[in-house]
Amino acid sequence: MDWSSIRPAVLAWFRQHGRSLPWRETRDAYAVLVAEVMLCQTQASRVAGRWERFLARFPSVEALARAPMSHLLDEWSGLGYNRRALQLHATARVVVERHGGVVPDDPGALRALPGVGGYVAAAVAAFAYERPEPVLDVNVTRVLRRLAGVTRPAGLRALASAAVPPAAAWAWSSALMDIGATVCLPRRPRCDVCPLSPWCAARGALRAGVAEAVEAYASPRQAPYRGSRREARGLAVRGLVRAGPGGLSPAELRPLLPDGHDALAVLRALARDGFCRERDGRFVVAEVE
Repeated sequence: MDWSSIRPAVLAWFRQHGRSLPWRETRDAYAVLVAEVMLCQTQASRVAGRWERFLARFPSVEALARAPMSHLLDEWSGLGYNRRALQLHATARVVVERHGGVVPDDPGALRALPGVGGYVAAAVAAFAYERPEPVLDVNVTRVLRRLAGVTRPAGLRALASAAVPPAAAWAWSSALMDIGATVCLPRRPRCDVCPLSPWCAARGALRAGVAEAVEAYASPRQAPYRGSRREARGLAVRGLVRAGPGGLSPAELRPLLPDGHDALAVLRALARDGFCRERDGRFVVAEVE
């Protein structure tokens, strides 16, 4: 790929069309970490206000580390994938205990934190510390796959690493995310306004009449949420938080769940994952000792 030509085009597009997102106004690593964990599998439009409210309630990694889990789950309510809240709480405790309350800047140290995978580690390194790490979310992955016609994960990572300009890592990854979110859409890409069109393999295939070029690189559609296991777990977590220290019984949870879900099984699954504890037939939010 001719990155010497592609990079200026992408960065110029970003200066004119980049999205205004609140977490882009800070380089505070804790604030960036919270944003990136929230953004995993949740749209930016849903996260924006919640991120600011979360930081107002837990303004530092120390504040989050000492917060009761029930308070954290209450603040997380509605964002979905509550396991992320559990992992973020554990991460805050490790950062305080092992890193003096400073979120590390090294991707390897970040990946060693509880629940922090390769994506979040790269995002914090790039967006908080401006390190030249490739940030491969679903949007960037789609953009690069279409651009170069690469499908294998190893090839995609090598391509992404080679693409990052060392002196503009923050802007580069932000730009690719925005291109994927607003231009290089999963099913109806807006190739006519895309800064990558002159170099894009999928665009060339479309011009040649190969319509499958776009569909092949589109993200898979997510399974419906309504009535799903995810919905049942989310409703159960909300019920646990509202129940307070008195806890919640399976009988009390059952009317809150979608049809077809066993309340006791849902609660015990949450207990195995560390969300709650069973006590005398009732379940209470599991607070860290």
